[in-house]
Amino acid sequence: MNYSKFFELASIYPTDPLNKLVYKFLYSNIVDLTIPPGTNLSISNISKSLNVSRTTVKEAFNMLQAVGLATVHAGHGLHVKELDIFELQDVRTSREALETKAVQLLTEKATKEDINQLEQINKSFDEASQSLDFKKAQPLNKLFHKTIVELSGNKFLMQMYAVIECHIDRYFIYAPNDVILTKTNNIYINYAVKQHYSIINGIKTCIPDMAALALQSHLNSAQAHIIPILF
Repeated sequence: MNYSKFFELASIYPTDPLNKLVYKFLYSNIVDLTIPPGTNLSISNISKSLNVSRTTVKEAFNMLQAVGLATVHAGHGLHVKELDIFELQDVRTSREALETKAVQLLTEKATKEDINQLEQINKSFDEASQSLDFKKAQPLNKLFHKTIVELSGNKFLMQMYAVIECHIDRYFIYAPNDVILTKTNNIYINYAVKQHYSIINGIKTCIPDMAALALQSHLNSAQAHIIPILF
C-alpha cells in the first residue's frame, strides 16, 4: 500500500477524525483491490505504518465491517471479504431493488433537463464503447446508473446505494477488462447502450413500471454475461 495516500486524505479532509481517515484509506485500497480479497488486516501493522493508535484502527475496522468489506474469521482476526458468486448475486439483488425504486420515483417527476442529462451520459458511453475504451466506458456506465438514483431525489436511497456501490466497483475492477470487451463487446457493451436508451424511453412515458421493467431487463442481461467471465 502507498501509505502516503493516507496523509493526502488528511489534507483533503482536515476536519475528519482519525478513525474516519483510516477507514477511508483502507476503504479505497480494498475497493480498488490494492488490498486483495482475503487479506488479513493487522491492527498492529496498520497502526505503526499510519502512526495512529490501535484503538483508532479498531474503530476503522468496525466501519469496514459495517459496509461488508471485511469479516472476522475466528482465531484469525479481520480479513478483507472474498469475492464470490453468492455475494455478487446478493449485490445484484440489492442493486435492482434500489435502482428500480429510484427509476420509478424519477419517472414520476423527471424534467427535460433530467432526461437530457441521462441521454448525454449514454451518448458518451456509446462513443467510448465503440472505440473499446473500457477505462472511459465503465465509469460512464456507472455514472448513468448513479445519476438515476440521484435524480430520484430520495436521500435515503442515495445513502443505501453508496453502501453497495463499493461492492459493485470491486467486481468490475476484479474482472479482466480486456476479456470483458473482447468476449462480450457486441453482445453486452453495445446492447447495454440500447438498454440504457430503453430505460430513458421508459422514463419519458411517465409510466414508472415501464421504466422499472426496462431497468430490470438491463440488470438481468448484465449479470448473465458477466458472471461466466468472473467465475
